[in-house]
Amino acid sequence: MTTPTPARRLQHAAYGGPEVLELAEVPLPEPGPGQVRVRVHAAGVNALDSKKRRGLFAPGQEAPAEPQTLGLEMAGVIDALGPGVTQWKTGLPVLGLTAQPDALATHALADADNLVAKPDALTFEQAAALPVATETAYPASGEPPAGPVARTKRGLHPSGRGRSPGLPRRTWAGAEPRGCSS
Repeated sequence: MTTPTPARRLQHAAYGGPEVLELAEVPLPEPGPGQVRVRVHAAGVNALDSKKRRGLFAPGQEAPAEPQTLGLEMAGVIDALGPGVTQWKTGLPVLGLTAQPDALATHALADADNLVAKPDALTFEQAAALPVATETAYPASGEPPAGPVARTKRGLHPSGRGRSPGLPRRTWAGAEPRGCSS
């Protein structure tokens, strides 16, 4: 009998700057009903991750009760399907949101409805940057999403022509920005 290959993830057991991050070996996550496991090729890092790592969501606590994981958005290749998942197959490149903030890992779980196929024109790094940015840009634009990822009641779905991000397409077409954030 072979020993299962462990996954690795970036986590923190204390609050603070980047120095509190540690790489840990953990059991390979197994997808539950309606979930898929993604072998992560790239993950997005957002302000939320920094705030969580610094303890801004846990005032008064000196350290989390257990190690915390980071990262909501990722791109990679599906390597396992949970029960009831019929819309995906293993080996397909995807992007989307994780089921828990754990995208900064070798493997992450995602609800099947929170993934879309990675457009061939995007690298994994480019694709991993889309989910949260698209969710941020959509309400600000006041227009229906026109890029490869859009948030609906059922999760993320492909929209538009699926080859380039919607906000840049509108900008390239001459749309005027309504505001910005950094």
